[in-house]
This record gives sequence, structure tokens and C-alpha cells, in this order.
Amino acid sequence: MANQRVRFGVCFNCTNPEPWLRPWEQIYEEVIDQAVAAESMGYDHVWLTEHHFLENGYCPSLLTVAAAIAARTSRVKIGTWVLLLPMHNALRVGGILVFISENFRLHVFYF
Repeated sequence: MANQRVRFGVCFNCTNPEPWLRPWEQIYEEVIDQAVAAESMGYDHVWLTEHHFLENGYCPSLLTVAAAIAARTSRVKIGTWVLLLPMHNALRVGGILVFISENFRLHVFYF
């Protein structure tokens, strides 16, 4: 236990609330840029959440964003905080998760 260190991470939900409404391209670009910045500052994890049918957004396809973050980073672990499997084809999600986790650094955690 003495060799263990505290690990830090950030969580992105990609919301776009009405008072600060911006183009969606800008939201996702900023999330990816912030994940790159978090890695450069020494953060260990980047977490993403997925939600659907909300007026202020959230990310409806977090695996796409995870892959984009993985393409721009080299060390930080990328995790799914919320992945709503009933909203997707389970076999397709499984294939994507295997591809990203084996070729990049996506980690799927559950409790």
C-alpha cells in the first residue's frame, strides 16, 4: 500500500444549457481539448457520461467522443461513467468497446 498514489480524474457530460448555448461542434471540440489539457497536467482518468432526450444535451454517443479523446491523448485512461446500454444494440456496443479498449485506453468500470 505504501507504493500506491492518489489518482485524479475529470468527468465530462457535454451539456449545453440554454443560458450559455453554443454550437454543438464547439462543445465537443472543447471537451476533447480539455481532456488533452487534463492529460498534460497529469490527470489519470477522463470519464464520460451518456444521456438521451434532454434539452440541454449531454452526450448521446460517448464512445465516439471516447475514441476522439483517445486519438488525441497517449496516457490518460478513458472511462464510461454512464453508458445506457438499453439505448443501443448490445452486440455493436460490445464490439466497439473491445476495439477501443484494445487499441486505445478505454476502460469500462461498473459497480
